[in-house]
Amino acid sequence: MHDAYLSSEKTSAYLKILQEGNLLRCDVGNNLYHTTEKGFQILDESNELNEFLYKVDPVFSDIDSLGELSDHFRGMRE
Repeated sequence: MHDAYLSSEKTSAYLKILQEGNLLRCDVGNNLYHTTEKGFQILDESNELNEFLYKVDPVFSDIDSLGELSDHFRGMRE
C-alpha cells in the first residue's frame, strides 16, 4: 500500500476486486492475502506480454516491474 502510494480506501477496493475475480484469497483469521492459481496465471501472462513488448520496442522496458513482481510471487509458490 505504501510503496504504491495507495490510500487504505483504494487498497481495500483493489483487494475486493482481486478477491471477486478469484485472483487473491484472504485468510480470515489473520488477514493475510494469498495469490490463487488463477492469480499466478495472470502474473505469468503479464510477464510474457512484458517480454513480448520489450522485444517489439525497448521503450517498454519500464513495464518490467510487473515481471519482477511475477518472479517474486512465483518464487513464493515454489
